[in-house]
Amino acid sequence: MVRRSFRFLGAAAYVLCAYALAAPVDQVPLAASHTGSESPPSRETRPGHPLQGRFLQISDLHPDPFYKPYSSPASDSACHRGKGSAGIYGAETTSCDSPFSLINETFDFIDKHIKDKIDFVVWTGDSARHDNDERHPRSVKQVQDLNQLCVDKFREVFGTSDSPSDGFSIPIVPTLGNNDILPHNILPAAPNRWTRSFLSIWRPFVPEAQRHTFESGGWFTVEVIPNRLVVFSVNSLYFYASNAAVDGCIDRGEPGYKQFEWLRVQLQLVRDRGMKAILTGHVPPARTREKATWDEGCWQKYALWVQRYRDVLVGSVWGHMNIDHFMLQDSDEVDLEILEEGSAASVRAAMEGDAGTESTADYLAELREIWAELPKMVGRPSLDGDAREVEEAKTGGKHRKGGKDEKEKKSKKDKYHDKIGGPFGERFSVSLVSPSVVPNYYPTLRVIEYNVSGIDSTVAHPSAPSTASTEDGTWLQHLTELLYSIRPAASKKKRKHFTAPKGPSKSTPPGPAYSPQPLTWTKYTQLYANLTAIGHSRSQQSPPHPPAPVSQAANSVSDQTRRTAAAAPANFSFVVEYDTQRDPVYRMPDLTVRSWLELAGRIGRAEEAVALDSEQGGYGGEREAADERYGDDEEEKGKGGKKGKKKKKKKGKKGKTLPNTAWRVFLDRAFVGSKSAEELEGRFGRGVGS
Repeated sequence: MVRRSFRFLGAAAYVLCAYALAAPVDQVPLAASHTGSESPPSRETRPGHPLQGRFLQISDLHPDPFYKPYSSPASDSACHRGKGSAGIYGAETTSCDSPFSLINETFDFIDKHIKDKIDFVVWTGDSARHDNDERHPRSVKQVQDLNQLCVDKFREVFGTSDSPSDGFSIPIVPTLGNNDILPHNILPAAPNRWTRSFLSIWRPFVPEAQRHTFESGGWFTVEVIPNRLVVFSVNSLYFYASNAAVDGCIDRGEPGYKQFEWLRVQLQLVRDRGMKAILTGHVPPARTREKATWDEGCWQKYALWVQRYRDVLVGSVWGHMNIDHFMLQDSDEVDLEILEEGSAASVRAAMEGDAGTESTADYLAELREIWAELPKMVGRPSLDGDAREVEEAKTGGKHRKGGKDEKEKKSKKDKYHDKIGGPFGERFSVSLVSPSVVPNYYPTLRVIEYNVSGIDSTVAHPSAPSTASTEDGTWLQHLTELLYSIRPAASKKKRKHFTAPKGPSKSTPPGPAYSPQPLTWTKYTQLYANLTAIGHSRSQQSPPHPPAPVSQAANSVSDQTRRTAAAAPANFSFVVEYDTQRDPVYRMPDLTVRSWLELAGRIGRAEEAVALDSEQGGYGGEREAADERYGDDEEEKGKGGKKGKKKKKKKGKKGKTLPNTAWRVFLDRAFVGSKSAEELEGRFGRGVGS
């Protein structure tokens, strides 16, 4: 059954900055940024490049030069041969990779509708095809060429001139994916073939002063807002449990250990300069009771590092897993014995990011079990909630008027704050995972908005990424030489005693990930291309001729790009799936940790209470709005495909319990709306799909 979310694309287009004025339940195309009759000025002509307060995350493009429309998406064909349902823009909900038509249309959409509304791009890896076809094994050159193709697509959109040697109009921060190397997953200690290769491919993006650091480890930083905000490109492959060429982050000789020491020094430098930082990488720190993507010692260090540098970090974004979700790191689970003694053995099984739907469903169910045990929130975050929390923290709640009920309420709140690490939830940190461009579900893009109040609105970005000063470059070079002079200890008995990073001083206010302030993430808008709807909208059209066979010549990648572009129809578009702030279910005032804790708690509950008065803590209005969009009152198809009557909804009464709406919507979002109500209910139980 095709659900309401698979509606055909409307003809109307809305600007990104005006989307907040539109009803969030409508999925409308996102188009021109200028409401007047004149075209908006290009970024090159804008004096000082005024900040927009947004950045783009794009992840897991997986371009495939062998993709053939109307071929078979079966696992032994990989959309390379045979006859089947593979579409012009991809085979949604399959394991096939992205046709070049999808890559071209994605960057064309960014060029037309996003480019002039963002300040920088975070590109979270996996820009080569999977090694999924024995008849077409990957080669080193193919992996390199596909990554170069993606760089060229960024240059088409953001390049400042036609010359390949010239720079980009905004910073672009790439990171290594597990399929960007050969064999996939396996990256030995650097320097190696791949860090040298990507130093050449990514030369426009890696600051000159850090190129030696990148070649020696595959990590680097970029000041995306000079003297205010820096993005750390983390090489997560050295943390990845499936990378058999390395052994975690505990031993001094391991690249994972060295990377955390680099992070320690660099984050302290950011703190000393009064700046803030974003962490980005490919493989996220996913971890449940049964499974994990990272080596346990690496996860332990990460959870400790982000807690100790909580005054510096704005947030972290990742890719790899293809599903739209988030994860919490609980600093109470940090075991210093593991870090001090090196006993990092874990009973958790390694988790692949491109696992099937069943494995993914198990993982999501395990996340929910963990969230069900979170401390129950007292009150709910609001746009001015953090200001009240700050005032109460300063006054000890003395501004409250007396009364037994008020004292009891304050006592409950104090207990809750004790459980979550204070009024801002500093016991926890959050990692956001964006779904992919490759249509394992539907192709997606994510635009994250952040607070630019109090920041100079005209920030010039140099045409080349030489963001570090000469002094900083000397410091970075010294740091690199220091880190790579470290050699493995003769034995584990001689391991140097572990030293934890220093946390913020007691007088330091909470960081932007915990309390609204300049650079705090306020919301994100999730965009997706509904390939099912696009396919339906052109079902009466005559299919275009498929592209010519792929050439094996050295220039096959660029040639195939041009051929598939000519074959593609012109009805492709990304539309808004949801907005975290205006969405009727998520309703997040911002993307601080407290907001994520509240959402995780709602998702984790087995059922939810419905109250008539939302101010009393109920979610009746939330459920009604969600039901209208996600299926409880959707039009049922009758016999012969005709639409039947709408089901009438009964309003919830105070005290009544209903299936968990937040969990239901979270699952729908995880799979980018590609799963029917019946599919979700069949996998996750009754009440999920209804």
